[in-house]
Amino acid sequence: MKIWIISSGYEMMPLMKFLNKTNHEVHFFIDWKYWPWWDKSDNVRIERIQKWIEYLSQQWVKHFIVPPFAESLCISNWEIIPLFKKYLLDYVSRFSIVWKFWVLCEQTDMSNNTEELLLQMMWEYKLSDNQLNTKKFNTSYPMWKKNVRMRSYFITTYGSRDSMLRKTLKHDLRYFTDAWIDTLIPMSRWFLFYQKIIKTRFNWKKMRFHGLDAVEDCFKTIISDEVSWEYSLTLHYTDTPKPLLEEQKWMRILTKWDKINVHQNLITIS
Repeated sequence: MKIWIISSGYEMMPLMKFLNKTNHEVHFFIDWKYWPWWDKSDNVRIERIQKWIEYLSQQWVKHFIVPPFAESLCISNWEIIPLFKKYLLDYVSRFSIVWKFWVLCEQTDMSNNTEELLLQMMWEYKLSDNQLNTKKFNTSYPMWKKNVRMRSYFITTYGSRDSMLRKTLKHDLRYFTDAWIDTLIPMSRWFLFYQKIIKTRFNWKKMRFHGLDAVEDCFKTIISDEVSWEYSLTLHYTDTPKPLLEEQKWMRILTKWDKINVHQNLITIS
């Protein structure tokens, strides 16, 4: 099956850690000309995604994976894989203890519309008997947010073991541990690169963070892997992403340690 990932650059890269284990034909679309999307307004980002989905749909492309903010804004009329919605319903809501959620996001990841649509998604979940019988269960407004500005630039500069990055993220997470949150929801995929740092700061019995393994399980329940194709990868981009192509750590993820060849395609339309 052909799977298309729409991204501006690095932010969707964590998904490749499990997609490169599948038997799908993966096409990674990078809108490098407008990188990074997280600096842009909602209107600009949605306009770019809609434009490229329209372009790709003319090429008979059917299955898309888009960033969480775009999926939550319910871009309709195309077959967008509901990966983030599945994550919210099957993991965040299902394993919630007292229904108290905090969203970790960049400032541009959460608009008022996005927040309302997130809540609509989560209210679709039917509470279990254990959750209904919990005395401290929160049935009112269950979601709060914290903006961590400029953190997304870490993925282009620092590795996950860098001491400065670890200290900065631990400082951000202190806000959540002091607030006694129930579950932390990442609104950007790039947070999954640092899931080990986040999980070590939380006590699973009190506070929870569902990482890349949860996203992988959600993908497998939506998309069947019972096809006889071999994994292949094609990069499509609007401008040559030299930093991404020249850095060894990114190419290891994309090529499965040089076991496959990456095909490249430059798209010249604006």
